[in-house]
Amino acid sequence: MLGVGVRSSAVETCCLLRREKKLEYREERREEERERIAQHAERHTQSAKKKHTARSVKRTAQKNEQLTTNNHQRK
Repeated sequence: MLGVGVRSSAVETCCLLRREKKLEYREERREEERERIAQHAERHTQSAKKKHTARSVKRTAQKNEQLTTNNHQRK
């Protein structure tokens, strides 16, 4: 009977270790996914800032052009 109990606890230990490894693996994958999403969000934010700046510069240039045109028409 002693052999059966030892084998049973060895199987349980093996299953627990396997489960623990799976959980660690999943957690690593989740962490990598979080990092990937964070990097993507950062790139998106940088891109949005560049677009916003470009639009702002374009609008300012258009307003200046219109003011210049209006000033020339008044003279």
